[in-house]
Amino acid sequence: MSSVQSGIASFLHGDIKSFLRLLKKAKNRNFSFYKGFDLSSERLQAIFRNRDYVIEILALCPYFIADVSEELRDDPDVVKAAFTAEWPDALHYASERLLKHKYFVMELIEVCAVAFKYASAYLRGDQDVFVHALCEHIIQCMEEKRRSTLKVIRYTSKFLLLEHASESLKDNSMIVLAAVSANWKELEFATENLRSNSDIVLAAINVSGNALQFSSTDLQNDQDVVYTAFCRDTTSFQYASEHLKSDTNFVLRLLSYSPYCMQYVSQSVQDNLEIKRFQSSHVY
Repeated sequence: MSSVQSGIASFLHGDIKSFLRLLKKAKNRNFSFYKGFDLSSERLQAIFRNRDYVIEILALCPYFIADVSEELRDDPDVVKAAFTAEWPDALHYASERLLKHKYFVMELIEVCAVAFKYASAYLRGDQDVFVHALCEHIIQCMEEKRRSTLKVIRYTSKFLLLEHASESLKDNSMIVLAAVSANWKELEFATENLRSNSDIVLAAINVSGNALQFSSTDLQNDQDVVYTAFCRDTTSFQYASEHLKSDTNFVLRLLSYSPYCMQYVSQSVQDNLEIKRFQSSHVY
């Protein structure tokens, strides 16, 4: 048992200041640290019903929000104390009423855009909230990369807003265009209709050629779209249609740019004499 956790026993006969001192002493107040506490005592339960104490405790270790009363989970200041970029999942414990409050959610989005995930269904269909989340997400990812706080980067960079947006927003061309222009992976969650829209798909491809994998089968068979994706990222040719992978003339067009398409072409194209002659005569 750690010295901090050992101190809990003596704390139970002391006061809140002792508990706060113990929290402040802990070097790593992670989830494992939180799980080491036995919160069944009447003394601790009484403390966790006190609003001011709870806010101070959550600022030190947000995981304790799981143990506060439902009344306090409906308190915006209590939820704000627990909500951080490092642990945005604190909103899992927020009241439904707070998650329906537009300006409260937008305020939390400014701390971490992942708050959008926990907003009410109505707010996840609100264009203002989505655009606010998108702008904040872009800024936050840039700031975290600059600071090199890798733990947060991995969390925020993997978060995709459209995955949690309403169906109406996933089919809104302006919303989707803005989202894929910021992160090509957002294209996966657009409607089939918009994944067939060449303007939207090309906007995503402009960020990464691998966005081709999320486009419609029609666009994966479109020579201009596939060529644009290939020029952006040669590995994207793996997502092209089998028809284009077997099209000698199209493969010759790709070969004029890079030889790396050959790993994805059909066997008939690999055996084609014209293709072989081009390869042997072309210097990259």
